[in-house]
Amino acid sequence: MIWQAADIKSALRLEHLPVYSGAGISIDTRHIAHNDIFIGISGQNNNGGIFAKAALASGASLCIVNDSKYIVHDQNRFIILPDTNSALLSLAKYARARFNGISIAITGSVGKTSSKDMLATIFQAQYTEHSMVHYSYGSYNNHYGVPITLANTPPQSQYAIFEAGMNAANELTALSALIKPNISIITNVKPAHLEAFNSIDEIAHAKAEIFHGMQPGSTAILDLDSEYLDILLSHAMKKNLIIGGACYSNIYNSRQFDEAAVVQIRNVTILGQTLHIRIKVMGQHYEYTMPHRGLHFVKNSALCIATATALGADIKTACASLNAFTPCKGRGTLHKLQDNITIIDDSYNANPASMEAAIEYLGSFLGRKIAVLADMKELGPNSSAMHADLAKKILACNIDRVYTAGVISRALFEALPANTRGGHFADAVSLYNFMHKELIEGDTILIKGSNSMNMSKIVDSLLQEFSIQKS
Repeated sequence: MIWQAADIKSALRLEHLPVYSGAGISIDTRHIAHNDIFIGISGQNNNGGIFAKAALASGASLCIVNDSKYIVHDQNRFIILPDTNSALLSLAKYARARFNGISIAITGSVGKTSSKDMLATIFQAQYTEHSMVHYSYGSYNNHYGVPITLANTPPQSQYAIFEAGMNAANELTALSALIKPNISIITNVKPAHLEAFNSIDEIAHAKAEIFHGMQPGSTAILDLDSEYLDILLSHAMKKNLIIGGACYSNIYNSRQFDEAAVVQIRNVTILGQTLHIRIKVMGQHYEYTMPHRGLHFVKNSALCIATATALGADIKTACASLNAFTPCKGRGTLHKLQDNITIIDDSYNANPASMEAAIEYLGSFLGRKIAVLADMKELGPNSSAMHADLAKKILACNIDRVYTAGVISRALFEALPANTRGGHFADAVSLYNFMHKELIEGDTILIKGSNSMNMSKIVDSLLQEFSIQKS
């Protein structure tokens, strides 16, 4: 059990609490585990206390709510606090204070979740018990997700890996103060959330906020080929951080980087459905394969290996562990369906950089290549132009057919030549109702858009209609 009664009393400064132990913390009744503590968070639209009854029915053993009117059944299973949001933060801070392992934060415009999962795979391979490695569930990377991940950190874990996202300046400052990272990874700096920024330089400065909670002598792992490297380095140097990272070039030879934490990517080869990657670390060469041929995974996997080497992990074991890595749902997952139809499920989210990477990945397949794309949100006043610009990548990668959904994606649709246009639709459901009738044997379909566009509904419908091939 992660939480004992004494811990809860100390964290929340309670005078009395029945004898109790809890498996973890949850604010979502859909993800309650047996004996979890449910916290009824107060949001803009509703009060989480209304879900207390459902939480108990799902296995929660204790509920923290802000009003006695939410008490059902046994009042001893309820804690009444005026501010449940602050209660979550208090539990998170207490959990971080008692955790003596290595805390790792991952941020970046693209690739946070996949990098977090890769890093967890690498460190799990170093131990026989996976409980030694704790990491964020899914994309729990905001002002709720990070505290939940912290509050669920087992004190005995050796590594805790946190994904940290942002939509505006100062958000990562607050998250870093909670995480207090020993190592921070910035995967990249790309145009995303431009509604809140005037330039990509500003995004780079905001990404560097992840260093805020770090102590001097901690380590920053960076994309050493990034055109925004100098901005990131300026912030890292102010904190007296050790610098490592990954690169294709020899740029690091002219800088004061920690050679033990630098991975040089020497060669990348696509072999069938896999990537074969050769790297160099401290003069030694290593090789690994990944069961995915998306080139955007190359740099992020190297950043994860750089993190592992900075912490003294066995490099051969780290490389071997990536042989079995597969991206999680909605982030490039491959589905083989009937009639030799392939789905690339990249439906979870989108910005210009991740769109271009996904389109390039689609272009590497044989047969007819179909892109099913929806609006990219939060791009600011140049959003329409950024959508239209994707037409260049689509044509360069020889994509045969493009279907679009949403308001802003019409700009992309109209930028395409007539023979590439499959159709433009108001939403994902309308798009699917038309598009699925036009699929033929051997098609490969990329499905991608901002999460609010619900493109996962198209994936689910295709999986149901065509069903997965039995091996």
